[in-house]
Order: sequence, then C-alpha cells, then structure tokens
Amino acid sequence: MKKDSAVKTRLSLKPLRRLKAAFRAGRRRLFESIIWWIEELRRPFLQVLFIGMIGLFLLIEHMVVPIEPGHAGVLWKRFAGGTVLTSTLSEGTNVIWPWDRVILYDIRSRVDKRIYHPLSKDGLEVEIEVAYRYKPNLAALGFLHKTVGEEFPVVLVEPNINAATHTVIANYTSDALYSAERENLQEEISQRVKKEMNVQVGGKSLPLVTVQEFLLSHLSLPDRVKKAIESKEAQRQKAEELTFRILRQQKEVTRMAYEAAGIRRFMDEVAPGIDPSYLRYNGLKATNELANSRNTKVLILGPRGRKTPLIIDTSGTSPASFEAEETSSATMPPPSAMMSPPIDGNKDAPP
Repeated sequence: MKKDSAVKTRLSLKPLRRLKAAFRAGRRRLFESIIWWIEELRRPFLQVLFIGMIGLFLLIEHMVVPIEPGHAGVLWKRFAGGTVLTSTLSEGTNVIWPWDRVILYDIRSRVDKRIYHPLSKDGLEVEIEVAYRYKPNLAALGFLHKTVGEEFPVVLVEPNINAATHTVIANYTSDALYSAERENLQEEISQRVKKEMNVQVGGKSLPLVTVQEFLLSHLSLPDRVKKAIESKEAQRQKAEELTFRILRQQKEVTRMAYEAAGIRRFMDEVAPGIDPSYLRYNGLKATNELANSRNTKVLILGPRGRKTPLIIDTSGTSPASFEAEETSSATMPPPSAMMSPPIDGNKDAPP
C-alpha cells in the first residue's frame, strides 16, 4: 500500500515539474532575446539618444524666453494669427513653442530733449526747447509693435512732439509768447501730443505711448523783437505807475478834506470855552519848563501884543556849559517876571 501511494505522488508532481522547467527555459530564452536585441541595437540607440539630446538643447533655447526687469514681451505666433494684441509676456521665464517668437520692449520711463524753430502767428521765428518723459503703454504694447514697431521714439513720439509744438506756437503772436504764462502754453502742447498718441483698442481709446510729463524749458525770440517788447512793457509799467499816483493823490485830497472838516468841527466846539488868559498861562508854563531844563535855550521875548515868547533850541553844548547855566539861572528871575504885561489893542510897543 505504501509503495502504491508513493508512485501516485510522483506521478502527480511530474507535470508541475515539467511546467517549472519550461518556465525557466522560457525566461532564459526571453532574457537571451533581450540581450541579443540590446547588443544589436546598442550603437544606433546611442546615436539616436545623442541626436535627440542635441535637438532638445536647441529647442530649449527657442522655447524658454527669460524677460529681465523693466521689460515686457510681445508674442508672435507663426501658426495662430501672428501678433498677440490682447496680452503680453511679463518678467521672468516664459515657455513658448519653438516656432513662435517673442519681441522684447523696454517699458521703463525715458527722457528726451529737442530744440525746434517754429514760426509765430506774425511770421517770426521762435527758438523753443522742450523736454518730455514718456514710456510705452503696457496695455497697448501689441498694437504699438504691430502698427509702429520697435523704433517708436523716432517714428511716433518725436514727430508728434514736433508737429504739436509748431501747431500751438503758430496760434500765438510774438508779444503773446513773450508775456503768456508758460504753464498754459506747455499744457496746451502736452494735451495735443497726448491726443495724437491715442488708438482704438477693443472699443476704447488707449494711448500707444504715455507722455508722463512735458516741459517747455526755453523760449527765445529774436533780439530786436525782444528789445521792442521789453521797451513796450516798460512803458506800460510806467503808465500804470502814473495811474496809481493819480489815484493816490485823489485819495489824499479826500483824506485832507475829511481832516479839515474834522478840525473845523473841533474848533467850532472847543473855541467858545478857551479865553486868551488860559492860552497865555499854558504858554508861560511850557516856557518855564523848557527854561529849567538842562538844554541851552534862547528866549526871545516879543512885544506886548505877543501872547507867548519865541523859544529857540540850541542844544549840543558841552557838559561844562550846563553847570554855568544852572549857576546863572539861580540869579536870573523867572521868564514870567522878565516879560512885560500885554497891552490891549493892536498897537505894539518895543520890548
């Protein structure tokens, strides 16, 4: 019984062993086939791989576009309508198809100066120097590239500045240019330049180039015209000065009339209360105070009809004279005693 069971077991394992042997043989043949193919294709594969790497390197140069700070790119598609008008490429690294192209623009502000010689309204040549600051409008950069190109400062900006300056100056005479406010003149030129820069983009008016600032730095007329205008201006100022003087004198006349009326009214109200003895008393009192001061005085006593003496100031004496004056004044009688009493009437007696 044991022998029979062992025989049956060996018979049942025999197909499995054959299957494993076949699998091992097939795997060995598969590996041998792969190795054979590798050996056969090793040299062409390396050649293709090398050529592919070179091609990829050349394509990457055209596919990766770096954009530096202060710049923007306009994309041109070879198979999709050409220039892209609605968008631009910003700073950084941008990836495009190798058959497309990117045009870089400097969008930073720039300054330029120009000297023009336009004609005024009366036919005189005027020398004018202008300075302006501008930059491309990023929203209309595609239209700028398509309609004008990379030489827009020479093709678009400078001719518009020139035309606007000549047009505005031609509306003014030489006198008006010399006396007109410069800010108004340069503002008019600036507005005309900005108007010429506009273009219709998507139903909206956008400037191709943004003029940030326009300055009229110098304006010069011919020498003979400048001298004539300066002389005319001087005469005008002189006429205005004379007019001012006349007005001043008229106001002075009015002031004096009011002053005279006030004095007359004062005298009318005060005169009835003042008598000659009161005036004589105040005059003598003032004379006495001046005579007792340290300054040298010369008192001239008038005739009897004169109410008060005449006082002449001779100040400026040396300090020694003051001592002499004090000594002499102690022996002299007061001025009131030296004066003769007034005599009524119009006849005057000698002192």
